Amino acid sequence: MDEKLKEHYRASMVLSGVGDAIGYRNGMWEFCDSGAKIQAGLRQLGGLAQITVESMWSVFVLSSVFI
Repeated sequence: MDEKLKEHYRASMVLSGVGDAIGYRNGMWEFCDSGAKIQAGLRQLGGLAQITVESMWSVFVLSSVFI
């Protein structure tokens, strides 16, 4: 596989995981089907720049064995 393609694939997997974790927010937003409500909640927290993953979100890092 081309190195640039691998880089893009890895980046898309990371972004997908981060988006999923933000949308879940430790179960608080799990069943919220309104993107607007999630975005409003995120703004109330100060936006993406203010998020600290260690204290606010559970994020599991998977090995890149298959990449």
